[in-house]
Amino acid sequence: VKAGISTARKENPKKRGTILSDPAADQPVVYTSSGEDHFQRDKRKRIEQLDVWLKNGLIDRKEYNELKRRYQSL
Repeated sequence: VKAGISTARKENPKKRGTILSDPAADQPVVYTSSGEDHFQRDKRKRIEQLDVWLKNGLIDRKEYNELKRRYQSL
């Protein structure tokens, strides 16, 4: 737990995210204003970005598969 942040505290939902405790992981989980887990959203967006890079030819299939595997394992 970072100094000054309690995992059991709820922040104002109008702010960037709400921090709630995750009893299974014993780590804070940050939700976006839409209620989506911040970290899951980030992983989904990164994979979407990889798809665009592959389509535009910025990365090859081998690099795409390696990066996608890394992002999914986080």
